[in-house]
Amino acid sequence: LGDKEGALHAAQMAREMVPETKDSWDGPNFSENEAAIQAVLGEKDRALTAIARLLRTPNGSNVEILRRSPTWRGLRDDPRFKALLADPKNSAPLP
Repeated sequence: LGDKEGALHAAQMAREMVPETKDSWDGPNFSENEAAIQAVLGEKDRALTAIARLLRTPNGSNVEILRRSPTWRGLRDDPRFKALLADPKNSAPLP
């Protein structure tokens, strides 16, 4: 609704309220939601850093969701995003 800083701050607060270190099930979802908001609002570097980490996090993001969800539309032409999707380790089972 035009309040970019407010949206980014609210997403950060939500992630901090349910950190991955204390909730390994829901925490990554809050981190992914923050990355999605960053992506939509043009904070590509921050979003891509989070996505790269979440692809290797249990219950984090996965390549198929990133490929298909309209949320990530703004990143699809970014070579870094394409590289994350193409990297076989990001589709491999986690240890």
